[in-house]
Amino acid sequence: MKTLSTPVLCLRSLAWAGLASAIIANSPAAITTYISKFDQQAIEEAYTSGTTFLTDDFGTKAGNRGVFTSFTGSTTGITYTGTGSPQIQANDQYGGNGTGNYLGVASGAVVTATFAAPVEYFGLYISALDGNNVIKLYNGSTLLLTFNASSLTTLLPNNPTSTVRAIDNTLYNTDQYYGQPVTGSNASEPYAYVSFFATAGTKITSAVLSESVAIFETDNYSIRTTAPAVATSLVLVPEPGTTSLMILSGTALAWMLSRRRTA
Repeated sequence: MKTLSTPVLCLRSLAWAGLASAIIANSPAAITTYISKFDQQAIEEAYTSGTTFLTDDFGTKAGNRGVFTSFTGSTTGITYTGTGSPQIQANDQYGGNGTGNYLGVASGAVVTATFAAPVEYFGLYISALDGNNVIKLYNGSTLLLTFNASSLTTLLPNNPTSTVRAIDNTLYNTDQYYGQPVTGSNASEPYAYVSFFATAGTKITSAVLSESVAIFETDNYSIRTTAPAVATSLVLVPEPGTTSLMILSGTALAWMLSRRRTA
């Protein structure tokens, strides 16, 4: 019986090894997501001084405020194309800066931000975020990453005893992300600057924003052709899909090794 079972176990081991390899091969593109310690000022202090970062704050949009179908950012060269009546809105408690304008993607609307050239860094301020804010990053027609802001609401509970750890091991209380940074209003929703870093040759050519319930408020779109070193003040945002794939592949490999030892 052992002689007969050995090739069966080998076949099973090969099958599991193939599954694990396929899982790893099909993991998301090389894009990592971070948030700044509190608001957009932290990311701007970390990067924009003396670097080649370009930022649109929507304060100089042609025609200023209102519904748009398409316009190009005067600073970044990003082309913003909208369907479903997205708007450039005057800053209020749901915007992040207290002054100027922000981009609002209403329920059912879609905004595509197309970069003039491929980038390795893309960042934007998400204010009054909710779990229905979705960003999809593309290279051409290839979907690289789907970012759902629900990962941030999970990471940032409105709790004075909860913390997140930055790369340099500094702890930040998660309740400090809540409320507009300038006025403190709308204290029930978090505000954070989100940064996407592409590595290992990955390039981002566009970002598609959508919302299914309320309004997806964003501002300060920043790009950089080559990804910089990650500032140590940033906080890594775990990617649930990647984590589950790694756990599954690790489980498969562990099972395979245990079966080999048993055989």
